[in-house]
Amino acid sequence: MSKARTLLLVLAAVAVLACLILWSWLVLRRNERLLLETTRRAERLGRAEGISFDEDQCFEAALERSHRLPARAFDDLLANRLRFEECLKASRFVPGFCDGVPPLEDPRATADWQMDRSLHLSPPGRWLLVPVQRYCHSPERRKKG
Repeated sequence: MSKARTLLLVLAAVAVLACLILWSWLVLRRNERLLLETTRRAERLGRAEGISFDEDQCFEAALERSHRLPARAFDDLLANRLRFEECLKASRFVPGFCDGVPPLEDPRATADWQMDRSLHLSPPGRWLLVPVQRYCHSPERRKKG
């Protein structure tokens, strides 16, 4: 391949990448307010649920919501995850909820644990595993137990 042809391919790839970045930025700017409102609402609902739920109930409620989500609804998955995280923070302590949950900093144990748990969860439900790990090794959880 000639140098001129290689240069043209590189320039074309850079131009496509620049267009994708610009398009993403424009879409985000246009939907920023809606995204912020959705995030705040999910967090508010999660805190309200957590006041009356224990950790297991937070997980079950988030799992139930994940089953009702439309396919490929990324914003709904994200809102459910944020709601779940806030629910856990405000929830009542359950002995054993975090038993066997590895820290995220241990990639091998994380992969094994997530693979084992994923066998029993739907694809949207798998989005709840990382928040469980983060929560189980958080200062909020340590204060409860």
